[in-house]
Amino acid sequence: MVTHGEALVVAGRRVKQAGSTSPQNVVRRRIKRKAIRSQHMRWPYATIPYIFDQDFSDSDKDIVHQAMRRWEEHTCLKFVARDNPQENILAINNYIHFVKSGGCWSKVGMFWWTPEQKLSLDNECLQNKNGVAIAMHEIGHAIGFFHEHARPDRDDYVTIEWDNIRWGRYRHFSKFYWNMIETFDIPYDYLSIMHYSDNEFSWDSKTLRTIKTRDPSFQNIIGQRISLSYYDIKMTNDMYSCAARCPYYQRCTYPNSFLGPTCRCLCPNYHGLGAKECPVNNAIQVVHGYGGHYLDCYEGTGTTYRGTRSWTRSGHTCMNWANTLDRDVSILTYPNSAGGIGNHNYCRNPYAGSPQPWCYVSDIRVFWEYCDIPRCQ
Repeated sequence: MVTHGEALVVAGRRVKQAGSTSPQNVVRRRIKRKAIRSQHMRWPYATIPYIFDQDFSDSDKDIVHQAMRRWEEHTCLKFVARDNPQENILAINNYIHFVKSGGCWSKVGMFWWTPEQKLSLDNECLQNKNGVAIAMHEIGHAIGFFHEHARPDRDDYVTIEWDNIRWGRYRHFSKFYWNMIETFDIPYDYLSIMHYSDNEFSWDSKTLRTIKTRDPSFQNIIGQRISLSYYDIKMTNDMYSCAARCPYYQRCTYPNSFLGPTCRCLCPNYHGLGAKECPVNNAIQVVHGYGGHYLDCYEGTGTTYRGTRSWTRSGHTCMNWANTLDRDVSILTYPNSAGGIGNHNYCRNPYAGSPQPWCYVSDIRVFWEYCDIPRCQ
């Protein structure tokens, strides 16, 4: 059986886990990105029945319910109390049994061959200041998510400091093979609720890191326990086909957006945590029989414009921001998609003082120009 052990708040305590303790071990289980691949191990109808052990107080249950609501927001997941006769659980036999059994841990995905699967959140987990987020993390495993740092490309983004990891904990830092996963073109996510912090399972959590980010700006961010990241939400929608219930003609054109369970386009928040509805002018909905209507405009001075216009008023094609390294604005001066700058040639306005979106052009006589984008009315 696959289980996950979490020592975020219960350092040194015995937790239920599986896998080799060798630091060179690569887990040979089939997953989808950081999500379990087998359809049999996903919850049918995106519905997850649950019960609480009798030693869960009302305040304990409230913490878990808050975590459930976070996963339900912007996804099609639904958590239902198995013992509530008013809930229609569609004859789903499987369910999560919340227990207090030595730490914070969960099995990964739905174990279809046995009805009950336990998820442990003991008092040290629930009474922690990050109790809701810890519950979100463990529920994420039950939904079907493995750890973010288990991705096979993780070495391009983080370095595992094996010498700083406590004996017997190496398996928590194993990674998966590419031929066992599908990425859906979703990048490595430093902000994922499923990512470890930089001192997880360290010999000395105050001085020794177990994970070092290659991008230093994320060093103190990994392992955040504030919110689901945008990609956590997007992957949940992908894994459970949440948009399948939407009309076939609806599409989203905003960069990196997706169609949510309410058939509205969802976009990332600026800080990368959570999701929000995209501006209506950046979403396309193709009306059956008409071929569609696409509005692309900017508001204010266009600093929030994230459309895909890539030409100027005079007809010049914009340069890719990755090819403007010798100029003031590029992917180097605006890393991590700051100001909307990235490996693309879409019009942007990272300067608050500029009146509208613009871009660099390759014509040395012009250098840069304002883009051919109307102001939103």
